[in-house]
Amino acid sequence: MKGTFECTVVKSTLRGVGQKNTPAISLELEITKDVLNDNQDTIGRKLFWDGFLTDAAFENTLKSLDKALGYTGNDLSDFNRGCVDGKALQAVVEEESNQGKVYSKVRFINAIGATGGMKVDPVASQSIAEKLKGKMLAYRQNNKPAPQANKPATPPENNLPF
Repeated sequence: MKGTFECTVVKSTLRGVGQKNTPAISLELEITKDVLNDNQDTIGRKLFWDGFLTDAAFENTLKSLDKALGYTGNDLSDFNRGCVDGKALQAVVEEESNQGKVYSKVRFINAIGATGGMKVDPVASQSIAEKLKGKMLAYRQNNKPAPQANKPATPPENNLPF
């Protein structure tokens, strides 16, 4: 499955990913709309995105979260407290293959309208947040995000008088 999809964040977590336990913000997403094809078969499917917090990726990950979800916090452990859960974003999904198997991968997350089940160890997650706290504060001092209104995950009911 590839394309551009509007999604709701089902769960956000700060965790270590893979064998190297690489720090990342992980988002579990649920597709609410196929933006390009209006394919109803994709509605309700789950997608996963990992925004890595390595030295090389840290700034890009935070910029993506700022722009896509309006995240303006200073404490990465906010993600384990659902700081972006329920918010809507747009995910750009591409297909990749590995050892002959094709799978979908979220390449980019964007704000709505832009063109494009996780396990959590609370102790390890808090440790990651504390290790990266200085880096997070330095990032915020140099990159003051403008607050962004986030489109609700589901539109309000139509209350037109006719």
